[in-house]
Amino acid sequence: MKKFTVFGLLTLLGVLGFSCINEQESFEAQLDRDIEQLQQFVDDNEIDVIRQFPPVDQPSGNGLRVLFTALGTQMQRPGQNPVLAELPEFGDTIAVEYVGRFVNGVAFDTSIEAIAREEGLFNPQRTYSPLEFRLGINRLIPGFEWGVEQMRVGDKAFVLIPSIFGYGRSGQGSIPPNTPLVFEIEMVSLNGHRVPGNFDEEEEEEDEEELEDEDDA
Repeated sequence: MKKFTVFGLLTLLGVLGFSCINEQESFEAQLDRDIEQLQQFVDDNEIDVIRQFPPVDQPSGNGLRVLFTALGTQMQRPGQNPVLAELPEFGDTIAVEYVGRFVNGVAFDTSIEAIAREEGLFNPQRTYSPLEFRLGINRLIPGFEWGVEQMRVGDKAFVLIPSIFGYGRSGQGSIPPNTPLVFEIEMVSLNGHRVPGNFDEEEEEEDEEELEDEDDA
């Protein structure tokens, strides 16, 4: 009986060990496939990247990437709200516009009505507006929150998300299991602070008044 028990234990340990190895190999193989597909998306769409995180010479190895196409700090003016230059932290309230896409470019979700109509996603019962959430509290997919953590108000970026940082092996709704995702994100506000428009009405009126004063002089 003891021999059988010992043999059974060794067999069980062997099976568990083999299972762990297979799971690790499966994870690594899936991650490699995801990274390859995400890079193909970048190549196919010729994204005009002005900065990326992590930097090209410091790859993270986990496949998560943020490709910036616009920087909010470039829209700021001297003396503007310093909060606009800060990165978000845990618990901060953030508002973003977004488009979620598969690696073939097809959109599956968006906060923008015009894009929803264009992509055949429009739902008349839905209100299209920036997604507002508290970082680390509202339980969004890890890759989405990680990407937003790297952004400042006014930034626009493509966030590349391997499936393990998305909906994983289970998938959700229209998103199949083991599906890498791409989100186009614009950070609209951080704790209520946002980048003013470059030429809002008040500033235009002030500029016109200054020009009139100069003409009168």
